Amino acid sequence: MSKPNLKQILDALSRQVLVGKAYLEIAKGLLQSDPVIRQGSEIFWGLTINGSLQLAQITVAKLYDRTPGAIAVPAMLYHAACERATFQRGSLAEVDEAIFKAAQRVISLQPTVRIIRKRRNKWLVHLDPEAVANPVALTVKAALTFPELESA
Repeated sequence: MSKPNLKQILDALSRQVLVGKAYLEIAKGLLQSDPVIRQGSEIFWGLTINGSLQLAQITVAKLYDRTPGAIAVPAMLYHAACERATFQRGSLAEVDEAIFKAAQRVISLQPTVRIIRKRRNKWLVHLDPEAVANPVALTVKAALTFPELESA
């Protein structure tokens, strides 16, 4: 079985980022649309907005997945560090610094990623009995803002 190279990993993750951002922008745009239009078909627009937000969160969960062997941002950084001598731009020190800064950014996002992972595991992908019995508690425990979702 062949393994993806760094370029393939970067391409796949870049596509995921674009998809996640598109879902988020769709939701934001619809939320900012004229309320009269949204009220014209509240169920349709509500489902579209909620669905877009859920898909954006699932995309973030996928980008930071910790499953062994998963193609995710942390794995990409590991590949980049292993292949740092193959970079065509920048000195080794500059490449190391870029990888280090990216790793620090991933670490700084962990509180948000944990929230999204909890939402993913308890509601978005799996239905946790506790979340079904008390969905408000999950909303409180895993509160998420637009800026946090955009940042991740």
